[in-house]
Amino acid sequence: MKKGFLLLLLCASSQVFGIQNTNNASLPSTQSSNSTFVFLDLLTWQIREVSDDNWAQILKPKDVNEQIQFLDVPFKWDTGFRIGIGYNNTTENPWNIQLYYTGYKTKGVNQASINSGEIHSAFAGNFYANNAAGDGISGPYYHQAGIQWNVVYDTLDLELGRTVKINSILNLRPFVGLKAAVINQNINTTWQEPYEPTTNANPNPTRITTFSSATEQMTNNFKGLGPSFGLDTTWHLFEPANHQLNLLGNFSGAFLGGHWKLADVYYDNTPVTITVVNDSLTTAAPMAKGYLGMEWIGAINNTHLNIRLGYEGQVWFNQLRYYTFDMGKTNDSLFLQGGVLDFLFTFD
Repeated sequence: MKKGFLLLLLCASSQVFGIQNTNNASLPSTQSSNSTFVFLDLLTWQIREVSDDNWAQILKPKDVNEQIQFLDVPFKWDTGFRIGIGYNNTTENPWNIQLYYTGYKTKGVNQASINSGEIHSAFAGNFYANNAAGDGISGPYYHQAGIQWNVVYDTLDLELGRTVKINSILNLRPFVGLKAAVINQNINTTWQEPYEPTTNANPNPTRITTFSSATEQMTNNFKGLGPSFGLDTTWHLFEPANHQLNLLGNFSGAFLGGHWKLADVYYDNTPVTITVVNDSLTTAAPMAKGYLGMEWIGAINNTHLNIRLGYEGQVWFNQLRYYTFDMGKTNDSLFLQGGVLDFLFTFD
């Protein structure tokens, strides 16, 4: 986890589209006139969340050495997209503006089934199942369990930047902007074959007869808005006639004011419903993003085509905020990382 955090922090953040080249005589249209550009990014990402590695625990039958296995949620690699439009002003002090939307959704699933031993839930609602007084140190345990963790990620970015030529090799594009984000997370768990918690007074497995299955559903929905800032860098590596090959390194961050809507409801087929009240939360929500990749630029009449391939990493700090039985109030970060293939068309 620490290695992943450091990797994303080193990448720490910014836009997948670098700098329109305004200094290359072999591509004269970007130098001589203002232009409009549109782009489409194809994303292949995977997410990681700090608390997804302990949604349940398996306790093996007691022996000389007792074994405890923590169950995680392996998220799949899934596809998303980013689409946007922008305008280049190529005056003596060139600037540009761009607006783009990013959409991505994914899910993680896992299941567990045992014949002996105990599967314990990490969530708060289960503690009070068949235990309305909240006695003891554990709720029921089970012999079967499953989870599906859904994440829907949507952001909208507006950026205003200025291209600065440092020398014939390096261009910089500092920018400021505004970021809006909606990140909805729904955690759906299922539990079958319940047993009374074992204690010194009750050391033998005792099957619960008042219910046979249960579900617990958590909601962690976030929306936020705030300023963004960053620096895009373009390193010109190779420039034959009417072509360019560039190295891109982009870094950015945002500081959003965020609001979380939280819910946790446990149901069993007694039927019993247990609602864990998680107050809504409004507070700061910082994030950081980084990109490293290669770019090829070609000219076709008055249209330029940029093709970029690279790696992007994001970290949304303190994104997971619900209450758990094992860990109390969570305050955990969400990581997104993966490949980006970008097509950008510039029209004079």
